[in-house]
Amino acid sequence: MFDDIKELIDQAAPQPDHVHRDELWQQFQHDASTAAAPKTWPTTVLRPPAPQPAVKPSDTIILEKVTVADELAKRRNHRRRYGLFAAAAATVLSVAGFAAVNRNGKTLQVAPAAQPSSTIADGDATSTAATVPPLTEVPTTVATVVTATPSSVPPKTSPATTVAAATTLPATTVPKPASTVGVPTTKLVTVLAPDYVETMTAIGGWDGKNFVKLPTNVAPGPYQTLTGEKFDVEISKPDAEGDVHVTPKTAPANGTGISFSSTSWSAQPRPARSQGDPEALKDARFNTYREEASRLAKELGAANVMPELSSVVRADLDGDGTDEVLVAASYIDYVHPPQGPQPATVGSFSIAYVRHVVGSTVTSTVLSSVVVKGSPSVVPNLVIDGAADINGDGVMEVLGSGLLWEASNYYCWDAGTVDRSPKVLFSVLANQ
Repeated sequence: MFDDIKELIDQAAPQPDHVHRDELWQQFQHDASTAAAPKTWPTTVLRPPAPQPAVKPSDTIILEKVTVADELAKRRNHRRRYGLFAAAAATVLSVAGFAAVNRNGKTLQVAPAAQPSSTIADGDATSTAATVPPLTEVPTTVATVVTATPSSVPPKTSPATTVAAATTLPATTVPKPASTVGVPTTKLVTVLAPDYVETMTAIGGWDGKNFVKLPTNVAPGPYQTLTGEKFDVEISKPDAEGDVHVTPKTAPANGTGISFSSTSWSAQPRPARSQGDPEALKDARFNTYREEASRLAKELGAANVMPELSSVVRADLDGDGTDEVLVAASYIDYVHPPQGPQPATVGSFSIAYVRHVVGSTVTSTVLSSVVVKGSPSVVPNLVIDGAADINGDGVMEVLGSGLLWEASNYYCWDAGTVDRSPKVLFSVLANQ
């Protein structure tokens, strides 16, 4: 029998692999010689069991244990049915399976198959991996794990997208609002200021051609204050000194103050906004205006001191869309406590100026100033009262005053521009 098996091994085993064939024969002889019964060989070979469910690559195949005698009997049946060649092939493959068995655990570990790489077409959202088929039971043949080649997924073709060329719009230039300077009116306009308790004095105005002071030709009214209150008046004839006195028929609720005859145009087309009374202007946020007043006054010969603000008014005087800032400030150091028109010490001053803003540039220009030099003298406390378009050209003039003892100086200023210096249109001292 041993000779028959060796002959079968020699015929079926691959001819170049002599070492492998000899090892199989030696192993077979050793196992057979150590058997307890000569007719029943304890040495086992393994063959696959009955069909099992599909096996994953990581699963372990448990092979069924059979005796060599059983296998030889089965082989004789195969020889009778299929002939010597089929029996020899079955025996060789069985012995090969025996040699591949792990002798300690008597199990065969199926190594995981390498996962096939997937070919992903451009534009695919997901890819489908090739499926590894389950091991298939083949009679007397050890099953082989077959790795399928991944299917080729045809690339997806995305429709061409045409991007329209960007349209370049012409640059838009936002012009700065132009000044509303127009042609002055030819109508008569009179400016009034309080003189006594019940009367007012015509301190100046527009005669249709020029600005004038102390006019004898006074507009009949009605009049309006800088706050917009209107009132009617009675006008006297010029007195011995040539002054014309005007008496309000009904006094405005907020007092008369500086007023002017009503016009057919808007005398205040843009508001002039006071930033607070002298007490409110002590706030630190107004320090810039105080410091600028001190700098301007020092250039005029005043002492290097910090003044107090009497008024800060914001108004777009020329209608260009940017506010001008009108500021009045004073530092008055009286020689004695004022019991009358007392002189102030050298270095005292009162100043009114305008701040123009163009872009990021700010310029300050003096409207009026009084600086004590050489010897003590009287200093009026300048105040910005408001603004109004007196001559109808669309630009508002600045109206102010300087308080003295029982009298006041009154001013009408052209505030100018960055390129044009301010000027006093008229100035009048009136009793109170």
